[in-house]
Amino acid sequence: MDVKPVVPEARFRIDSLAVERFKAFGVPQEIMLAKTHCFMFGANVRGKSSIVEAIRWGLIGSERDSDGLGSLAAKSKGVSG
Repeated sequence: MDVKPVVPEARFRIDSLAVERFKAFGVPQEIMLAKTHCFMFGANVRGKSSIVEAIRWGLIGSERDSDGLGSLAAKSKGVSG
């Protein structure tokens, strides 16, 4: 059986992200994403999740996962929410 990938090839690429007045970003910030890999690391409450949420909001107009998988994953780890 021949299985085809859901997304056969990249159709677009985000080279940079400009964020202003969104969650943790009060002042304008430009984040370069043009390289092959982008690693985000830093102390808690410094905006790592806000970057991902800004991309999601820009692409689909939503900040949170609407299918509930985030809460399901937390429950499976024994985290109450």
